[in-house]
Amino acid sequence: MDPVNSTEKATPLHLAVRIDDEEIRQYVVESLLDAGANAKLTDKSGLTALDYVKNDEEIGKLFRRAEAMDAIDPKDIADDESDESGSDDEDED
Repeated sequence: MDPVNSTEKATPLHLAVRIDDEEIRQYVVESLLDAGANAKLTDKSGLTALDYVKNDEEIGKLFRRAEAMDAIDPKDIADDESDESGSDDEDED
């Protein structure tokens, strides 16, 4: 998901945030983040993709959402097919 080009050491996410058309930029960035692109990778200048769009609130929201999703432990997600109780469930007598 995170191939790096040899010239700029930029990932697809770095390139996507530079798309001029706002609607297409948002769609591509959201798609890459949803697919698991690593937003913490830096290019040859030491900048992350988010560093290039700090003033774009909508793109910033996408990055924050992706960061929040990365912070969720898969064990904390309920599996409706499972008979196991959740991590916070205790037997109440």
